[in-house]
Amino acid sequence: RLYTGPMYRKYNTVVRGLRSTSLRDLKLFVDLCGNETARLVLEEEEEKKKKNSNYNIHQDEILKNCNCYTTTLHAINSGIIKLSKLTVAKKVYRGLSGRALPPTFLQPNAFNVMGGVELGFMSTTTEKDIALQYSGRKVKKNKNIGVDAGVGILIEIQQGMVDRGADL
Repeated sequence: RLYTGPMYRKYNTVVRGLRSTSLRDLKLFVDLCGNETARLVLEEEEEKKKKNSNYNIHQDEILKNCNCYTTTLHAINSGIIKLSKLTVAKKVYRGLSGRALPPTFLQPNAFNVMGGVELGFMSTTTEKDIALQYSGRKVKKNKNIGVDAGVGILIEIQQGMVDRGADL
């Protein structure tokens, strides 16, 4: 249960926020993984940023005082890579609620590329209805019952030989 249990939030926060430029991500990272020294350093860096909007927060001192779960994350990643060899590449789905896709996901850049990269471990399902539930949408049980409602995001992903995960 190293990945699917209560540590999931910490691990994904580390992977996503380790070198994030977002102050929100950095605060969450320090809240979940940092000690008192990391919190104090982050507060000092925030004050400098408030005084000078061009100031880049120096993360090195903050990271020295955070548990980055390096060995654990390496072991989880290694296990997923090994188990992925047993996974048949197929369509998987991910439902997201309460979020909006950034413009870079929908508008091509100068190289005609659009989309994004998930920096953390991504939970998906092969069942579209389950992903729709996570998106905040109600799923019709049959023709006469249930109404689709709410705003949500459903992402359909076709796995390939390189980017397939593992069933945990």
